[in-house]
Amino acid sequence: MNYILQGKEYTGLPVYNPYTRIDILEKNDRLTAAFLDVVMEGLKKDSLVKKEISLHEEIVNILGKWQLMLEDKHITIRPDIFEERKSGGNVQMSIVDLYIILNNFLLNAAWFLEQEHNSRREIWFELYNQGEDICFLMENNGPALAEKYKNNPDKIFEMGETSKDKGGTGLGLWVVKETVERNNGIVEVLERSEGFGLKIMFKGMVKEYVSNRNH
Repeated sequence: MNYILQGKEYTGLPVYNPYTRIDILEKNDRLTAAFLDVVMEGLKKDSLVKKEISLHEEIVNILGKWQLMLEDKHITIRPDIFEERKSGGNVQMSIVDLYIILNNFLLNAAWFLEQEHNSRREIWFELYNQGEDICFLMENNGPALAEKYKNNPDKIFEMGETSKDKGGTGLGLWVVKETVERNNGIVEVLERSEGFGLKIMFKGMVKEYVSNRNH
């Protein structure tokens, strides 16, 4: 375009400004690359193997890959999880399982946050030890749990259940539940009058890690 315009500024109708279109394409290219990075990283051969990992470090790493896409939707990840780690020790888990859990929550959170006329779109996480268990909280300030699930919140984890008017498969949270349970954990909906959150308890993770280290 610089060659065609011979170094001069574009002076035609704004709707036909090629530089505006190029800027849009460049932004879309960066977002697509970022999303592919999230998807492909979780599918690497090494990510499929259950191994010793730092739960905190891997969560922070995955969230870092999401930053660009969330910023495009004006969604902020509160810095709590990025601060000095609150959960000590490593765990035995495949990284792909963390991607499954986080990707589903972030995709859902982004979709629901966009439905709200909220100038402050936030997602936050908390990770801490509770005896031999590890507790992982994931929350956002989007809409609260749909009314039809208020008396039975666990129903959202059933296959085919969705509160999205269109585009929802009802598989995301079912997959999250299956993944958590595969790692000796339980997942439940946090009671909130506003916003939405999930609580995951990985049972005996600290004890299991210490035992494996001793052997």
